[in-house]
Amino acid sequence: MTSLPEPRTAGRPVRSRRTHLIQPPGPRELLRAQAAVLVWFDAWWLDVPGESDEVDEVISEFLIEDCRRVRGPDGAAHWALVDSVRRRTLRDLGPKAAADALRRTTINPTGPAQSALSRAIDPTPTADGEPPTLESLSADLQVARWLSDAFPAARNVEAIEAALAREELLAPLKTFGAHGFYGRTTELGLLQEHLFGGTRPLVISGVGGVGKSTLLAKFITGRTDGLFAYLNFDRGALEADRPAQLMSEILRQLTIQQPVLSERLRPLIDDLRVQENTDEETLGLSSHASAPTSSTRLSRSLIARAAKLITPYVSGGLLVVLDTFEEVQRRRITDLYVLKDSLDQLLRLIPMTRIVIAGRALDTGLGAELDATVISLTELDHTSAVQMILDADGVAASVELAERTIGLVGRNPLSLRLAIEILRVSQADDPLLDLELQEGQIQGVLYRRILMHIDNREVRRIAHPGLVVRVVTPDVIRHVLARPCGITVKTDRHANELFRQLEREATLVTSDGRSLRHRADVRKLMLPKLQRDQKPQVAKIHRAAYRYYARLRGPAARAEELYHRLMLGQSGSTLAAHWDKDALPSLLDSIDELPARGQQYLWAQAEGRISLPDEIMREADDQTWAAATAPLIAAELRAGRPEVALDLAHQRRGPNGESLVPSAEVEALEAFREFDEALRVLRGARDAALRRRRSEEAVSLTLDVLRVLERMQRFLEAVREASELRDALRAGYGESALDYLVATTSYLRLLRRSGRQDSPEYAEGVADAVQKAENLTLRELGSRPGLTRELLAEIGTASEKLLRFGIEQVGVARGQTERLDSELAKVDATTGSGPYDDGDDDAEDGDYDDEPLVEPRSRTASKVAEYLNEVGPDDDLSHAISESWQVETDGLYS
Repeated sequence: MTSLPEPRTAGRPVRSRRTHLIQPPGPRELLRAQAAVLVWFDAWWLDVPGESDEVDEVISEFLIEDCRRVRGPDGAAHWALVDSVRRRTLRDLGPKAAADALRRTTINPTGPAQSALSRAIDPTPTADGEPPTLESLSADLQVARWLSDAFPAARNVEAIEAALAREELLAPLKTFGAHGFYGRTTELGLLQEHLFGGTRPLVISGVGGVGKSTLLAKFITGRTDGLFAYLNFDRGALEADRPAQLMSEILRQLTIQQPVLSERLRPLIDDLRVQENTDEETLGLSSHASAPTSSTRLSRSLIARAAKLITPYVSGGLLVVLDTFEEVQRRRITDLYVLKDSLDQLLRLIPMTRIVIAGRALDTGLGAELDATVISLTELDHTSAVQMILDADGVAASVELAERTIGLVGRNPLSLRLAIEILRVSQADDPLLDLELQEGQIQGVLYRRILMHIDNREVRRIAHPGLVVRVVTPDVIRHVLARPCGITVKTDRHANELFRQLEREATLVTSDGRSLRHRADVRKLMLPKLQRDQKPQVAKIHRAAYRYYARLRGPAARAEELYHRLMLGQSGSTLAAHWDKDALPSLLDSIDELPARGQQYLWAQAEGRISLPDEIMREADDQTWAAATAPLIAAELRAGRPEVALDLAHQRRGPNGESLVPSAEVEALEAFREFDEALRVLRGARDAALRRRRSEEAVSLTLDVLRVLERMQRFLEAVREASELRDALRAGYGESALDYLVATTSYLRLLRRSGRQDSPEYAEGVADAVQKAENLTLRELGSRPGLTRELLAEIGTASEKLLRFGIEQVGVARGQTERLDSELAKVDATTGSGPYDDGDDDAEDGDYDDEPLVEPRSRTASKVAEYLNEVGPDDDLSHAISESWQVETDGLYS
């Protein structure tokens, strides 16, 4: 057993030389000491002195009160000490007693975490071993956080965190090079030339599996100087139309490579992330979110500030790599325009920047769109392909066999890796001779041959139909795949054994230690045929999968549940009942796998941000088309292309020639100042909504009418319509309290702009608005940030609670009025922080002055909140803020 021996003096007090009584450790302390030096354990490993029944009770209480259940590397359930108890126990033991406890153990768990804990508690000189990995560094960090400062390992937390961050940064690149690197001398030379001489972006395009990412990984990891940022658009992690997000990720990676930058860039990264997460509604209209915003100006200002701070550190060059760029190309064209603008700004502000873009079969026109140089990556040269086969582990290949293999499968690196796997597992003298390969079928045939050579029949059965699921875990094997694949898995241990055996098939799957994903290139190749040839089995897996994930919580589980529902072609109403917007990025990665109906549904949920084949878009019903097209029109308007927006609105009309996207079409008409036509479209759509008894739609269209009338300065007519709308909403027409507040806010603004802000009607409206707003929860009010600003622009300081909320929600923008800037100077003096500046007068001037630095609204708002918390209410400041919101709002409605 693993235990601490009973103290020789147990059962009686020990008298020290100073005659103090030292109480011997009790059973609970002994158990904690045993468990504290083990990452996990089984109950039968524990031992304390005493009678059997008493010991069992002591151990049971210990497990219930001080421990938790964990799953070990073997897939079975074990026990582990709760972290807080472990930290306290190790602190009380100290290094010597902890080392003694560890030495007395006779059974230890396996795995990197236990190795790290044992090494930290009882360090012994060892020869240099393998370089640290993500897994080993993660274990070291966890252990360091368990230990107190008395242990040397606990003093290295910051160093371990830095090493782990760098390893996490390099891990994806190392994965691409796991199969070795062959040839590509010419391409590496072109990349090197680009680094030192090219100013235009360099685009690398090629078919799947040809080695684009592997080439980039080799080039990046082989550099000895300069900084890099690797931006991968796979799996929706990054959005091309969010410059603040992209810049914050670039800066994050630079701080890992240059820790000296961390302190200087951290506030800026925080600002960028706030900007990234700020919904555009914050600077939009109360009724909807598609109004022009100043977010682009702020993003450009933040990027300029970032460039000024990092330029002194990129003398060796800054390489920015954008991988899996085909995901960008399939998004709406405005995303590409926003990205190009950001890249152009980066190139202008940091001349040493070099940009490389890589993707699968990129459009031929991309070079012109991005003003880039394009190179096509093709197969390996013959000599490199031969050497790749000869160097493969476990393959006794001759040059003759390598030549014959290349003749059969070609020189695409993916095809070669699949062929090597067959050579590795086959016992035949000529394992590829019987392959009858046709163009386009090579990789599929090779994949099926690899499956035939998986020794374990159960693993072989789940490997191929298992392609139907996107993620494989032991639980997925047991509860989703087992029955449809014709195998019996009754225990977690059995499921984990199958999982670990499948994990070893590195040609087929990639692993993060907890889950497996089929290699993207292999899955893309084989899934369509599997869905055609084994429809009943595939449907059973989809049904089992969505039922399994429906029981789990979190956006990751919702994404998998929705994926399988979409694959089954479930109705829009069923999907809507289970929809989670946070699942969308993950689902978009797999949109090509979905049936047409599923693609159309995601197209609508993505608000037109992706492109679908023309035939699938044409087949979409009017409702789906409108849901996808209206946001696309708004995006074109934000990009300054109203003519394109109007063309989109006219692409499809209703049965009587009416607009299917009236609100969006009207915004495009407003951009051309065609207000009369905008009113005709809105009133026609409103009449149709009233005939169909669609009250919410009619209310929304009436709010649009009010906006157009206000922009035409037909205030009296607009006041009358706003008053009628308020009366209708008070009488119960419509369902939203927010709509009533929007109507009341519009009514107040129209009264003020028509010169009637001193009227009894205005005073009554303010009182009504304050009451209704304070009856809403802050979450409800926060769902329309534009409304918050417009409301506070009218009610001013009538509600301290709402004003404080508005400062936090909407922010405060400098430069709106002289009065506000004067009041903010008082805030700056009190808080000890001046207007936003870079704090680095020594940096080179460059072209930064072209992008004047703008303090983010949220940062100014934080200073205002700090000031108000310190000095209390300040009417002058509050009135100045409300007045600035009036200026902003009136500008939107002019």
